[in-house]
Amino acid sequence: MKDSNTIYAKVHRDPMTSHWFDICNLEMLRPTGVTEVSLFLDTSETMVTSQGTSAVQASFDQFMNVLDDHGMILENLSQSQIEDWITPHMKDNSED
Repeated sequence: MKDSNTIYAKVHRDPMTSHWFDICNLEMLRPTGVTEVSLFLDTSETMVTSQGTSAVQASFDQFMNVLDDHGMILENLSQSQIEDWITPHMKDNSED
């Protein structure tokens, strides 16, 4: 997929963490006035631990802390077991 507003990356599962803020280069967007981000979490069987928690919970927690540190908010958190990450993020921002 080629869309300048979309960043796709494979990330580590717990206990390792991936620095989602850095992967998405959000530091560069902040000075342009971007304060809200959208995130999709895959909750399919392969992404849930045997304890029933997200296999990327540590990365998610770290991401939320870094967003807060940079004055940004998570505007839209979508989760799906069918791995459809596009539909929940389709939004007309022309009136925003």
